[in-house]
Amino acid sequence: MKTSLLKKIRGFTLIELLVVIAIIALLTGIVMTNLTGSKSKARDAKRVSDVGQVQLALELFFDRCKVYPLLLELDDDGAGACPSNITLGTFIGKIPTDPTTSLAYDYVSGVVFDYSLPNTGSEYFLRAQLEADSPALRDDLDDLSPEPDDDDLCTDSPVKYYCIGSR
Repeated sequence: MKTSLLKKIRGFTLIELLVVIAIIALLTGIVMTNLTGSKSKARDAKRVSDVGQVQLALELFFDRCKVYPLLLELDDDGAGACPSNITLGTFIGKIPTDPTTSLAYDYVSGVVFDYSLPNTGSEYFLRAQLEADSPALRDDLDDLSPEPDDDDLCTDSPVKYYCIGSR
């Protein structure tokens, strides 16, 4: 009786284990492909948030100094227009960078499209390249071009750009 009971209790066969491993691998692959779109949307949300943070710092700087800084640098004092010790770094601890590269976002101070006019520092333009369509693209600037012959800097085709300017 004992020997017949021992013969009935046995483990999984190699084939059964391989089938279970294959099913787990297949399910993992399906889940990972679904997460790829979510990752790009999360990176785009971070880009939009970063641009908003920089915009807030620029507006606070302008409120204090009555001019936007010429460079997007923490120690730029707006070409000497601010009281001492007032820099962009006063309002933002670190200039954000793109989540996939170490590049900063595009920043143009002055936004003078008629190049015969002086750069007064009274306007600015920020741009971030997005990976996919985003609801934020409905609220950004479009058709911004420095010269009539140039391509638009903020068109959403084929590359998606999130663009904002001075308020």
